[in-house]
Amino acid sequence: MIEEHIRAEKTAMIYFSEEPVVLRSVDGAQYEAPLAFRAQCESRGLTETCTELAEFHEKFRRQLA
Repeated sequence: MIEEHIRAEKTAMIYFSEEPVVLRSVDGAQYEAPLAFRAQCESRGLTETCTELAEFHEKFRRQLA
């Protein structure tokens, strides 16, 4: 879906949360897939990070403007 959006030459921004996670509560295989996806997006300049919901709201609002 994201690739289709980009191929259509539409602007894309993907947000990743930097909030702490208890790693023993996460399946290792499920944790690796998003990391690989994130690295791919970062290499293409499509990402923003945030550490809390208020920061996400502010960045999202600013980028929409």
